[in-house]
Amino acid sequence: MKTLLNALCITLILVSTSAQALEKDAKNRRVTVKRGEIYKGGSPESFNAILVDKVGNTGTTSEDIAGAMAHISDVGADTLAFNLDGLSKKGQSLSSAGLDAVQLLKNEAGYRWTKLLCCVLGNFDNSDHAARLAAVETAGKALKGSSSILYWIDGPHSGELVAAFKRVAPQLTVAAPYGGDVDAVVEEHSIIDGRPALVIGKIPTIRNAHVNSLVIDKGCDSLKAYDTANAVCIESKEWTPGTEGLTQAEIDKGFYTLFYRNDMSNWTVMGDKKDGFIEHWGGISWNGKGGRRVQSRKRYGNFILRLEWKLQRRHGNSGVFIRAPRVNRESALGMEIQVFGDPGEAPNKNSSGSIYDVLAATSNPTNPIGDWNTYEIYANGDHIRVTINRTVVQDVYIKDHEKLIPRLKKGFIKLQDHNDEVTFRHIRIKELP
Repeated sequence: MKTLLNALCITLILVSTSAQALEKDAKNRRVTVKRGEIYKGGSPESFNAILVDKVGNTGTTSEDIAGAMAHISDVGADTLAFNLDGLSKKGQSLSSAGLDAVQLLKNEAGYRWTKLLCCVLGNFDNSDHAARLAAVETAGKALKGSSSILYWIDGPHSGELVAAFKRVAPQLTVAAPYGGDVDAVVEEHSIIDGRPALVIGKIPTIRNAHVNSLVIDKGCDSLKAYDTANAVCIESKEWTPGTEGLTQAEIDKGFYTLFYRNDMSNWTVMGDKKDGFIEHWGGISWNGKGGRRVQSRKRYGNFILRLEWKLQRRHGNSGVFIRAPRVNRESALGMEIQVFGDPGEAPNKNSSGSIYDVLAATSNPTNPIGDWNTYEIYANGDHIRVTINRTVVQDVYIKDHEKLIPRLKKGFIKLQDHNDEVTFRHIRIKELP
């Protein structure tokens, strides 16, 4: 009897440990379906996903996930899809390493503002129907607290599989050919009015919280069409860089103008409020919440960027994103050189000249609020240097800082809307080989 009780105690401990392996998601992060759209928390969200092989497998590292999120965000996917790993051959158990991989994905996704789509049977290679039923039930029990993820169940008898999954995890949102909360379809003509859809294997012509997508990353060239589909108009237009406002020394060194006086032709306001940034005071000026970002015409990898900026209140906030992706959190996938109204204050990793949330500036030579400040941002491969008002405040190598290693090496320059009155002017750049 004593042996039996000991065994029971051990079993209960193991069950408890397994149940705690995944943190339960807060209500404001839950994926739900309302009024024919997919919501995350209180607002409708698109789920345009790219499936990256092995990124959710047992043994996945934070660096693996960060690199995958940068890769898919760069071309415009707001969601990372992954295969659930660690299900036993007969589907009756899910390894603790598999649960750890999901928790790590959730942690990294939250930091990078990237949504997740879990392919429940993606790594399950047993075609036996009873084993597949057991596998989805096992997965549902283990993942029932992870409501911030959208789930995909595919294959034969998907309606029955979804029913088994939802019996144990009714709060989770599932896309499937049959029986799901979201209809998984391969052709757009199969989309039913009033129901959200996940188009499998291709980029739909319409994408919003009603029509979403899942494509598979098949190598370095497979996502070119995806990137093109997400491009803004000016990216495909021919242009000749100008030299307006430059000194002869800058012209001789190969600089060209990105903004001077009132010409915003090299920039696109990316938010819903297209006048969220306007030309004003001879610069690109914040004009109310909703502009989100101002994005450069093209991507830059190695360059010297020069510009001027000013804020209108103490502790006003903005930033210059470099090597930034199309979507998701630019400051965590590319880099943000912080713009902050903190003259005279000690530098920290969120102050002017910092590589935001990673490295503090070495000093804070910013001018009084309302005065102009100059930035020179040098990015050449692994080397990043930031100069404020002719004082070098960053001179670092990416390889020396673990958080920076998986970030993009090429991307857009973006100016940040942080709900503060900020103006940028006299923006010029020299591309480096």
